[in-house]
Amino acid sequence: SDLRDDLFTDRAYRTLTDLVYEHSRIRLGSDKQTLLANRLRKRLQVLGLDSYDDYCEVLHSAQGKAEIEELVDLISTNHTRFYREEEHFTFLTRRVLPVLVPQLLAGKAPLRLWSAASSSGEEPYTMALVVSEFMMAFPGNLPDGRRQTRAPGPAEALLSKRRWSPIRSLPGET
Repeated sequence: SDLRDDLFTDRAYRTLTDLVYEHSRIRLGSDKQTLLANRLRKRLQVLGLDSYDDYCEVLHSAQGKAEIEELVDLISTNHTRFYREEEHFTFLTRRVLPVLVPQLLAGKAPLRLWSAASSSGEEPYTMALVVSEFMMAFPGNLPDGRRQTRAPGPAEALLSKRRWSPIRSLPGET
């Protein structure tokens, strides 16, 4: 069968983008139909499906939970490395942390960081390293229990499974 992006029904596209957002917080706008079609085409062929509507039925079936994980994995970039998008970490250390940390030290709120880009964990781990380095140079440090780093999707499982999660400890901390 010829699965082209013009075969998305409005219902199928809305179902797919809603599921992707619900399970990954990746928001796909109406301009991402070609991207979605390209990422799903081979998967539909592997499953022997003729349409995206058929795929939506699979997603809502008994095997849906596992297939939703496949869907999110296919949509995710899955490109990762330490210090990827270095300008983000520069912005964090030069603009955000100097303003945020004094406020956190004055109050009791924890420092919670969230990484939207975290295929296998390098980005949130880098973020935790950058914050740890900043905090070592800052007078007054946040206790371990007041700092958390989150990485949704596959990276969250990898971080907890490998036990090198920045949530548990950071290099250089006592």
